Amino acid sequence: MAKTIESKHAFPCLFESLDKKFNYLKLGLKDKSAYVTGGAGMIGTALTYALLKCGVKVTVIDNLTAENSTWSVLQQKLKGDPNIPKDNRKVNFIGVDMTKQFDFLTIGAPFAPNYIFHLAAVIGGILKVQDDAATIFRDNTMMTIHLYDAIRLMYASRSHFGGQLPTKVVMFSSSTVYEKLQDRPFAEKDISLIPPPTMFYAFQKLFNEKYAICMEEHYKIPYIIIRPFNVYGPGETCEGEFGLAHVIPDLIYKHTRKHLGEHDGPVEIFGDGEQVRAYTWIEDFVTGVLHTSVLRDNDDFNVSSDKTHTVNEVNKIIEKMIWDTPPCYMNVPPPKEDVRVRMPVPTKLKRLGWEPLTDLESGLAKTLDWLWERQGLIENHNPKDLGKYV
Repeated sequence: MAKTIESKHAFPCLFESLDKKFNYLKLGLKDKSAYVTGGAGMIGTALTYALLKCGVKVTVIDNLTAENSTWSVLQQKLKGDPNIPKDNRKVNFIGVDMTKQFDFLTIGAPFAPNYIFHLAAVIGGILKVQDDAATIFRDNTMMTIHLYDAIRLMYASRSHFGGQLPTKVVMFSSSTVYEKLQDRPFAEKDISLIPPPTMFYAFQKLFNEKYAICMEEHYKIPYIIIRPFNVYGPGETCEGEFGLAHVIPDLIYKHTRKHLGEHDGPVEIFGDGEQVRAYTWIEDFVTGVLHTSVLRDNDDFNVSSDKTHTVNEVNKIIEKMIWDTPPCYMNVPPPKEDVRVRMPVPTKLKRLGWEPLTDLESGLAKTLDWLWERQGLIENHNPKDLGKYV
């Protein structure tokens, strides 16, 4: 039996807890500059906002092919946000298809940045990265190669860019690179001790890591490698077919369609639901990225919550937010590349003074709110008791 739908609390501001919990000034980023590739996506908009709060001059590079309404939320928020310095509320935007060759001079990039946060990539749930593996491998590889080609051209034209070089590249990889290590929690040092992944998406992400290291060794372009673990929050999108989105929006989508009577069958769970993951709230993730980017050079970091949960545990929290009486479930065969256990050790990042601050229940409530209201799954309504989690 579904809960009665009532609207009892307002849609939470995307960056509300970031404003309250994090001291941006201590990082010393004021008056620095950054490019954010893929900056119109879920992580990119949250990162862009955080950089602006730090006083960083930001240029977003994106082709806007992936629909994501967090970009419009960010643009609206910046218009009169007291948390952003008045002279830093404008984001320079450059539309570029990075799968094609480009250089920063001809696309009108206004400055040589201190940082380039490379988020541009084709992403998705496990079925998407499995079914579109060849296209994703090609496009993500070309975007990374073209980015570094453009950086090298920028170095050659340093007089035009005012001499603010070298630029540090913050390379966003994936927790999937640890595919071959499932019997214990893993730390960053383990990446050099295990065989490379066989999953095409994961292997491509490992290529990006190695390419960043290679470019530092040969061209002295500093880097930081970020390995995210199931980042979730406002900005998540639901696909029209089960299994194409990440696990949390996918579960919410399944429950919502069942809740609305648009799906007659049981709620499907891939495998037995005992797959273990660490889920990282978007704002905690962004603050972790800022810590590593400022405080270290030529290093790699797991950016993750230190708490793990099974898919069944996540599903149970979502169920309680939507249903009075649990729906029927059916376990279906998992995708062939589904990894059983992914247990990170974020100790290395914690030594820099970072801690995740958002518990899973609070984060799931805000994500559910986002998907129901912003993504139009149920327009202008929220579960009646969602406020107790937020």
